[in-house]
Amino acid sequence: SIVRCEGSELAETVMSDMYEFGWVVHGVDETSALAAARLKARFPISYADAFALACAQEQGATLVTGDPEILNADHGIPILWPGVGDTPKE
Repeated sequence: SIVRCEGSELAETVMSDMYEFGWVVHGVDETSALAAARLKARFPISYADAFALACAQEQGATLVTGDPEILNADHGIPILWPGVGDTPKE
């Protein structure tokens, strides 16, 4: 994570920049928790990854990540991996 590698100050700057680009942070409700649990049961991914995928799926959005676990799972949710062609993968 940015906090672990670069510190809290840079992480806060990155979050601020994300908001300026219109990115949104979503909370977790029962529906998204169940959707994440279903994804976690189907794929060898962490719960954090499952929540990110469930949120993207719910919003009809492309998930931006550099996590190979997410990229390699055949879940059908569009993924954009910055720096790797920058082309969404489904």
